[in-house]
Amino acid sequence: MFLFLNIILKIFTKQDIEVVEMFFHKKAFMNKIILRGTKFIKRFIRED
Repeated sequence: MFLFLNIILKIFTKQDIEVVEMFFHKKAFMNKIILRGTKFIKRFIRED
């Protein structure tokens, strides 16, 4: 996995890396929101 990332870093330019990082941060952020949302919904269903 790390070797794979190293190869990607060598291929991409700095700008590309920034775009990829932004994408991964956004994805992680979305996953956090989804996790919170599902927890909230489960709690809401249990109370109902």
